[in-house]
Amino acid sequence: MTYQRKKTVFADREKGNIKLSAAIIFGLLLLSVLYLAEINGVVAKNFELRVAQNSLKAKQDVNQQTTISLMRVQSL
Repeated sequence: MTYQRKKTVFADREKGNIKLSAAIIFGLLLLSVLYLAEINGVVAKNFELRVAQNSLKAKQDVNQQTTISLMRVQSL
């Protein structure tokens, strides 16, 4: 003789809770990945900005030295 267990309301609620928990965990993981990707993009842009600022500073220094040299030549 086989016995069949009747589904209860508790079992249905438990399945719903498991699905909800899985959806919440998936959502948190997705948000974490998106957050890390965004932070990585910000860091990359910051690095590019520093390189550009250093390049600008070097060009300004060269320009200043050239201006000084030009003034010396003109004063002769």
